[in-house]
Amino acid sequence: MSRPVSSRSSLPDNTSAVTRRDFIKKTAYLGAGLACTVGPAAWATKFEPHWIETTRVNLPIQNLHPAFDGLTLAQISDLHIGGWMTEKRLAEVVDTVNSLQPDLVAITGDFVTRAPQQYRHTIAEGLARFKPRIDAFGVLGNHDHWTHPKTIRDALAKSGVQELNNSFHTLHRDGGTLHICGLDDAWMEMSDVSRVLETLPSKGTAILLAHEPDPADDYAKTGRFAAHLAGHTHGGQIRAPFVGALHLPKFGEKYDAGLYRVGATPEKQIQLYVNRGVGMVWPYVRLNCRPEVTLFTLRAAGILPALP
Repeated sequence: MSRPVSSRSSLPDNTSAVTRRDFIKKTAYLGAGLACTVGPAAWATKFEPHWIETTRVNLPIQNLHPAFDGLTLAQISDLHIGGWMTEKRLAEVVDTVNSLQPDLVAITGDFVTRAPQQYRHTIAEGLARFKPRIDAFGVLGNHDHWTHPKTIRDALAKSGVQELNNSFHTLHRDGGTLHICGLDDAWMEMSDVSRVLETLPSKGTAILLAHEPDPADDYAKTGRFAAHLAGHTHGGQIRAPFVGALHLPKFGEKYDAGLYRVGATPEKQIQLYVNRGVGMVWPYVRLNCRPEVTLFTLRAAGILPALP
């Protein structure tokens, strides 16, 4: 009886070694590919969206009354409740803000992504947990108007967050005044800065809350606002080295994240800060773009220093 011939004995002597080397090489290539795709993907979906960054900004303001020197304001933006932002995640955001013990809280729009009727209790009860020393304010964003703004407004009223709908609120301290102004959404053509200016006193520093950042060019021309706090862009959610945000929304393409000095002349300049937001829209990823809580400390200043 003839013995069966194994497939191995019919191959050249070095074939096994070559095959193993090829397998190892291919495995290495596959591993490298996974490291370049699955690794960052896991980071961008499972880790970075939860890694809230607290950005502390000393904000020098010309003609700020000394009584408000050192006042702190915590800004968050773009909660997008009803998408990735669950009730539990919202509680973590609120806890982060409360840990800073701010005097004021400002929420610059896009409270929801969709179906605010379904999440009205989450909005009302979640935001009611803010504990600023003085007050909390908010303005609506484009997503709020794309859904059902009345539901959101009702929820804000129940939460104790004061909506500034083309209006302002004045703080008084030791003979000084500070005006917190708010505009409705610019994308939806609901903002009305003229309405604010018609009744805004001529004295006292004014800080503006408005969801989209790019209209800051127009707000600066009024010469009335010391600062504009905005959101809307999410910082792009994905930022590439040397490139920046890969995608930006309408009205957020010029100013996408961080601090800017906007205006043609010193007399008509506004300090714009664009918060990266704490929530997301689909796809639910953040890469090189952590969610952000900004803590501003207002400082009385004569001449504003140059931005770094």
